[in-house]
Amino acid sequence: MKFGTAIFAGCLALTAAGLAPAQEKTYYDLDQKFSEMTAADQTAAKDAALHQQMRPLTACADPANMPFSDRNGDGIDNQIVQVLAKAMHTTVRFYWMSYLESGFVKRAFGSAAEPLGNCDLVVDIPDSVSGVLMTDPIYRSTYVFAYGKDSGIHIKSLTDPALKKLRVGVYETSAVRQALAENGIKNDVHVLSVSYDTESNNGALQQWRQVEQVLDGKLDVVGTWGPFAAYAQVKKHAPIVLQPVNLMSNDVQLEYAMAIGVRENDVVLKYALDNALDASADKIKAILDDFGVPLVQCSECVVQGNLPSHGPYSMGASSYARYQQPLDTELIHVDTSQTAPGETVTLQDIKKSLAAGADRSAELAQAVVASDAARIKFLAAHGADLNARDSMGATPLTSAAGARDSDTVKLLLQLGADANASNGDGVTPLMAAAQRDHVPSVEALLQHGASLTVKDAKGLTPLCGALENRSFLAATTLLNAGASPNAACGANGLTPLMIVATHLEAERSGNVPVDDGLYLSDGVAPQQVGKLLVSKGADANARSKSGLTALMVAAGHDNAPLIGLLIQAGAKVDARSDDGKTALDIAKENGSDASIQTLDVMSRFAPVQSPSGAAAEPPR
Repeated sequence: MKFGTAIFAGCLALTAAGLAPAQEKTYYDLDQKFSEMTAADQTAAKDAALHQQMRPLTACADPANMPFSDRNGDGIDNQIVQVLAKAMHTTVRFYWMSYLESGFVKRAFGSAAEPLGNCDLVVDIPDSVSGVLMTDPIYRSTYVFAYGKDSGIHIKSLTDPALKKLRVGVYETSAVRQALAENGIKNDVHVLSVSYDTESNNGALQQWRQVEQVLDGKLDVVGTWGPFAAYAQVKKHAPIVLQPVNLMSNDVQLEYAMAIGVRENDVVLKYALDNALDASADKIKAILDDFGVPLVQCSECVVQGNLPSHGPYSMGASSYARYQQPLDTELIHVDTSQTAPGETVTLQDIKKSLAAGADRSAELAQAVVASDAARIKFLAAHGADLNARDSMGATPLTSAAGARDSDTVKLLLQLGADANASNGDGVTPLMAAAQRDHVPSVEALLQHGASLTVKDAKGLTPLCGALENRSFLAATTLLNAGASPNAACGANGLTPLMIVATHLEAERSGNVPVDDGLYLSDGVAPQQVGKLLVSKGADANARSKSGLTALMVAAGHDNAPLIGLLIQAGAKVDARSDDGKTALDIAKENGSDASIQTLDVMSRFAPVQSPSGAAAEPPR
């Protein structure tokens, strides 16, 4: 890894005739992520986005998830993508796949083993999702309560006693379900289970269809994502009221900014999409208005809203706890007495499927996703392979670990699953748990012999993967369990300290400041992890394959707090990279003002090397 505009040369090497198909040639540097780029690199990428001809694009889209997308191209996402393609003077085609499938991001954008994936972009995902590079947010919306127009219902808060008397419908994995549960609304809650097949039976299991149960008299109120309820109200003419709930909780986030995701190293495309979004703001707003999408105020969004925004969430004890405690069983297990026939899978269904020749391992994969202990035990007892990879390459353990489902992780381990069986990219269950920053899952796997030293296909250890993903609680747990603070990782041979040096105190995968903490550990900062690494013996002067030190990396990312820590730990301020640059040179080259000042001040008191190599007295 180099600093300066030279690092982006691979991104600028485009053909005059446009970009080659993804299977033949990429127009981004596969070794360079947005988070690794300096200000100068980003400027070069922005310039490239203004002048390069975009090749035809492929967008991932759900085949049956209205109002967002369907195979007819009638959804919000379908229309927005077409508008953007026109603004970028290119074309777009759709690759159909369910957004709810396990391993969706890997299938969309590829992996270390298959780096190109199936898609160039994914529309309408929360702009805080990790492992994806985000465009500017398009709009912000909110969860709502939807109920009959003449029902007389008006819910004052999540603690409103009326909620305990109403039949409430929610989606299995929705934030509003969590918010209701944390406020004691757990009984008589009807859960629509996750389904990967939302095309069958006339789309009966699409999320918006739950609103129809209010009209049918089966439910009194549905808590759902605003655009789903709006679709029923505006496009299906349902006589319902939509009541935003985003101001009702300070702990559970109930409003989200939505954006377009691209590969983490597809920086030119990100900026090209940002430009197209800005140029097409009016057309995009018209699409959202046509579907009645509830729009929340959002200063950084392309389309502004009128509904009041909650603002930054406190991410207090309840949110912090989700990284340190097992999942709430009432949120991961569905009460089948509260579901309609066909919405859940029973043991009797499994027996029939197996008798008809169903694949036991495939059934096990589905049981793990559903956190169904009874099904898992039954299938394990009837020959299901506990280490088999599913169609996305995930093992049952990596799937459970990636879902922060420590109870299922423990169950699978007790049944004999291999704690080190990796998926198709070499990702072990420990890596999956660490990247999701879930301490109980990490601890359970370590207790069953999960390896701290194994590397995935990208050359990352569990510790390096956790640090790269800002999973600082998990990283702390791994270090305290004996993970090496000096083991170099990845193609560039970066040490854990170097990876930490790329992270500022608050950041997101893109250029939008963090304001929700949705995928970031609350309470553990990069500097704290850096201090722990140093206390565990991390070498502040270790070099990457290109001769960079952690101090140089911190300078390139304008990470002044880490610079101070590294100098105090003995980092050599006068060390030079393979191309002869000191940390101060790199900071000046990239306009890292805070780093320049910190280096200037602290270097006056840091040890310097005498000609003999011994530490000389610092200047006075």
